[in-house]
Amino acid sequence: MHDKGITTAAVCVYPAQVCDAVKALKAADCNSNIPMASVATGFPAGWTHLKTRLEEIRLAVEDGATEIDVVINRSLVLTGQWEALYDEIRRCRKVCGEAHLKTILAAGELESLTNVYKAST
Repeated sequence: MHDKGITTAAVCVYPAQVCDAVKALKAADCNSNIPMASVATGFPAGWTHLKTRLEEIRLAVEDGATEIDVVINRSLVLTGQWEALYDEIRRCRKVCGEAHLKTILAAGELESLTNVYKAST
């Protein structure tokens, strides 16, 4: 596919699958060309305790994830707790270490475009 200009941005799996996915990419001899991503923090809902979400990130990175997609705590958005949301994302970023952090807003559940804007800035 590479000869046709078609590439893969990343392979994204649940945290418990990172180790197996890394092994599969190595076996296919494409580990260095395709980043390993993992959805973490209770994907898709994000309704798990912060300590658990941070541990998911830590384990995914430890197992070889180079990108982490976190689900924001939408209850913080819906109740206007912007500083708490910022603090959670900051803590997620810290646990990621060298891994690239991306956030999943689930914009359709944030009730307003104002909330989408605030959650994304």
